[in-house]
Amino acid sequence: MFLSEVEVDVKTGKTKVLKMSGWFDVGVIGNKLAVEGQAYGGMAQAIGMALTEDFEDPAKDINLIKLGLPFIEDIPDDLEINFLETPRPTGPFGASGCAECFITGYPSVLNAIHNAVGVRIHEAPARPAKVLKGMKDLEAGKVSKPKKYWLGMEFKDRMQYIKDRPMKGTGFDISAEGGIRKDE
Repeated sequence: MFLSEVEVDVKTGKTKVLKMSGWFDVGVIGNKLAVEGQAYGGMAQAIGMALTEDFEDPAKDINLIKLGLPFIEDIPDDLEINFLETPRPTGPFGASGCAECFITGYPSVLNAIHNAVGVRIHEAPARPAKVLKGMKDLEAGKVSKPKKYWLGMEFKDRMQYIKDRPMKGTGFDISAEGGIRKDE
C-alpha cells in the first residue's frame, strides 16, 4: 500500500513528489538492508513511471533524457518504508519475492495529483502539459474519461468464458456462481 504527497504548480502543471510512504508484506526478511535497497529503488522507479517515463517509441527518441528517466532531484528525500513479515510456507525460510511490489506505487502519485488539483490522469506519465490540460478542461467543465481498451472481448463475455473453462489442478476453481473456491 502506498501514500504519496505531491505539489502541483497550477501555472505549469509540473508535479513534484514531496513524500512517498509504503507498507509492504514481503514474507520473512533475511537481509533487511538488501530489501530496503530494493524498496528505495522501486519507489524511485514508481515516481518516474508516474511523472516522466515514456517509452512508447524508444526508436524515435533514443536519448535517455528524452525518454524521461527521473533525475535525483525528482525523487524526494522523504521515502518511508514499513514492513510486515508474514512467513510464506512455500518460500525459502518463509521469504517471498519483493522487488516488484515496490514499483507499484505510481498510482498513488496519480491519485495525489487528483486530490491536489482535481485532475484525474488515466494514463501515465503525468507530464506537466497533460496535468495543465486537465486543469484547463476541468475549469471548462469537461470531465476526462479513460480511453476504452479492447481486450479481445467484453469483460462479462471474458468472465463467462473463464467460468465455462475452469482450470483444474491449480488449487482454486471459479464456481458457476462467480466466486472462487478452494479445490477439495
